[in-house]
Amino acid sequence: MSVSQKLGGLSIANLPPKLAPAKEFKTTTEGVSSVYPIRIRPNSKAYRYDVDIIRHGQRDVPLTKGSVDDGERSLNRRLCCDLLITMYSKTRGFGTQGNLDYVYDGRKNLYTNMLINFPPGKKSAVIKPGEMNNFCKKYLFNSEVEIFLQESESFELDLTDFMPSLAIDVDKQANRDLRTFLELLTSQHAVNSQEYASVGVGKLFENNPEKFIPSANGIVIRTGIAKGVRIIENNRNPCPALVVDVKKCAFFAEQCLAESARAVLNGNGSPRDLNSPGWRKFLHLYKGVRVFLSYAPSRTFLIEGVSREAIQNMSTKSGDGERAPISLVAFYKQRHNITLTQPDWPAVRNQAGTYFPLELCIVLPNQRVPIEKLETNLSRDLLKVNTVKPFIRHREINDQLRNTQISSQHNQTLTNFGVSVDLRDNRVAIGIRQNPGIRFQDQNLQPINANWMKEADRCKFLVSGVNLKWVVIFYPENRNIVQNFVQFLISRAKLHGVNVTDPDFEPVEYHFDMDKKFGALKEKKIQMVMFIDAFRNKTHAQLKLMEVKHKILTQQVTLEKADGCRAQTMDNILMKFNEKRNGLNYAPIIENVGKKFDLSTGKVLVIGYDVAHPAPMSAADRGKLRDKGLQNTISSLEPSVVGITGNVASHPHNFVGDYFFQESRREAVDLPMFKERVVALLKRLAANRKQLPEYLFVIRDGVSEGQIPMVVKDELPAIREGCKEFRPDFQPKIVVIIVTKKHWKRFFIQSGNRVDETLPGSAIDTKVVRADINEFYLQSHKAVLGTAKIPQYVVPINEIGLSMDEIQAVVNMLCNTHQIVNSAISRPEPIYQADELAKRGRSNFIEFKSKYPQAVPMDPEYPDLKVDFGRLNKMLHYDGHPLASMRYTA
Repeated sequence: MSVSQKLGGLSIANLPPKLAPAKEFKTTTEGVSSVYPIRIRPNSKAYRYDVDIIRHGQRDVPLTKGSVDDGERSLNRRLCCDLLITMYSKTRGFGTQGNLDYVYDGRKNLYTNMLINFPPGKKSAVIKPGEMNNFCKKYLFNSEVEIFLQESESFELDLTDFMPSLAIDVDKQANRDLRTFLELLTSQHAVNSQEYASVGVGKLFENNPEKFIPSANGIVIRTGIAKGVRIIENNRNPCPALVVDVKKCAFFAEQCLAESARAVLNGNGSPRDLNSPGWRKFLHLYKGVRVFLSYAPSRTFLIEGVSREAIQNMSTKSGDGERAPISLVAFYKQRHNITLTQPDWPAVRNQAGTYFPLELCIVLPNQRVPIEKLETNLSRDLLKVNTVKPFIRHREINDQLRNTQISSQHNQTLTNFGVSVDLRDNRVAIGIRQNPGIRFQDQNLQPINANWMKEADRCKFLVSGVNLKWVVIFYPENRNIVQNFVQFLISRAKLHGVNVTDPDFEPVEYHFDMDKKFGALKEKKIQMVMFIDAFRNKTHAQLKLMEVKHKILTQQVTLEKADGCRAQTMDNILMKFNEKRNGLNYAPIIENVGKKFDLSTGKVLVIGYDVAHPAPMSAADRGKLRDKGLQNTISSLEPSVVGITGNVASHPHNFVGDYFFQESRREAVDLPMFKERVVALLKRLAANRKQLPEYLFVIRDGVSEGQIPMVVKDELPAIREGCKEFRPDFQPKIVVIIVTKKHWKRFFIQSGNRVDETLPGSAIDTKVVRADINEFYLQSHKAVLGTAKIPQYVVPINEIGLSMDEIQAVVNMLCNTHQIVNSAISRPEPIYQADELAKRGRSNFIEFKSKYPQAVPMDPEYPDLKVDFGRLNKMLHYDGHPLASMRYTA
């Protein structure tokens, strides 16, 4: 019996039963994936040691302690790796005369391919400055370092025993030890070569500056490889597999901070103009970036602020016992023999309040630009380099595999641990499902490539929305554009069978009081406001806050779209307009194999939910928590937002929902609040429709493999309790589907040497899927640009007993009911809407805090720190209002 069949002494038959692969395909084809089986030599083992590296000095500093920022994390990882190399050399291969090889993560975890052979009680070593390499000398400044090695609790790792890595029960987490080791092992050679840097979980980025793509503001784009390890089904021969994709990310350039500032200020004012908008932009971008001092590299700090005066006007204590302060310029000349060349520039401030000249600060390498700091131009640059045709992405993946030598014969570390990666065994079978038909009021369509835009040009929408008393507000100089737009909207509505009454027109002045205006419109019993405004005015967030505050439905149309609007653009606006008024534009026609679960029957309820998190805390906020001893109690000062939606409107194909605020940066939902929203959805369903469903599909987004037990053990019981609270006898059979696009698997159709994109309806449910839980990949959409990332679906709970064909048919149907475009989307509609609802809640909170800071309810226990989520939910929600039964996010 082979190692992969052995599974640690257990037969393949001991694995949990899985659904048979789908077979009701329109056609099948051969493809390739970026999933590569890992082969392990019999009897291969690894030995795990805990590592502590202490820098001695006035106070001992643990270098292996976790860091909160990329700069310190990357620096400490490099220092620890280099110091361990020195220890290895000093102790002659940890007492093995150089025969031992090891894998090290740069922090706490060390794996060796044989036992360390130190004398009893001597698994430590002191590294003196003279024994260090130049890099360590530079950043450790004559400090001694002591390294301690200790056998880990789970010391011996059998690399051929895959069974602990499998989730035998869906409510229990599988052991990740083997996968973690293999992920590190496949990175070690590239990291040792110093051609790549390890940044983030499972990501390696090229170190060669000649390969960097320059962007604006002192930022560069670097190419890397994102990878992980999973246990795949492998045609009933489970084995580990390496999963790979190419990743291109934005990094702050490793350079003098003054050069970075000059790049930001280019076109945004002179560096000598301390009030220029360029310096505000610089602080927005570089606050929280870690730098070191060119004259003292061992001193690093996070940028916290920028001075309001020039360096030549600033002073400091001399530090030599004199009471009188001296100018910063004189201080650097006297103390460090440095003549400042930019005395008329401001200085940067660290958290301690000390100021430093930018020209003496160097940006530490490997610091990623956070998502919340990605400006429009940078986002466009990233989109451009990451959006490539399938044959290019396939080639780039192969290039990175070759450059990192993950499977090369020159990768001696892999060989020494008895491991190899099979890059030739990546072929996979792809089934192509029949795309759902699309039902309009007057005809049915059978889309090609999941798009029916042209065919729907003159189709009548399935259900016309209710007529509301509505008004159009605009600026007076745009009256002609607005009136022509509304006239065109009404004419297109008539063509599509949608009844739209004439609105009132109310011009407003620039910078008008929107809150006061909405109060007046509410008194007039206005039910919907359309605001036509130029995109540059950025009024969307404020408009949506007014919607939830005054409970008046809103739709914004940019002036740019309204001016000379074409039929196709108008139809997209009309589809949103009709959906907001409780209309339904079309309905998908599910494949025959899934007819039993057609939403039109009213027997199927689908609930989707997702969580949106605030940005990570700033260093200043973390400092506030540390000062109060709350760093382990509060994870963020702002709330996370949960969006939840279901097909509970009057038509069973219409999804509506709400959001709620909860404890910050927790992926798990707040269970009591979640149960309340489930009950609210069910009450809305009962109010809108007479029939209660027999089946409940729960679709969850945004959780990792390790969080699946959380969904099954915690969130699913909350849904059941909500059903019981709604009506004790309401106990529908439940199917739980977890979807994510946050993975690194790529799929391509390959014929000979030709690599093409996968087609809408492409399904993969064999070989590369999990060995322990039902899983499949299904592409419902057509990639407009680049290479489609096919969503990954896991089905941990299947009380109905659906077949794989039925599950895929239901998912495909749900991806074809987006309503506001005439094409399929990549994820099921309830998840898409839940995501939008969570984003809306997040936007409403940010705008509310900006406009009404004194009105933000604070937690009585932490009145100057933490938001009171309960009171905030009562202030900024839709539940209990008729808008809750309408798709206000359309």
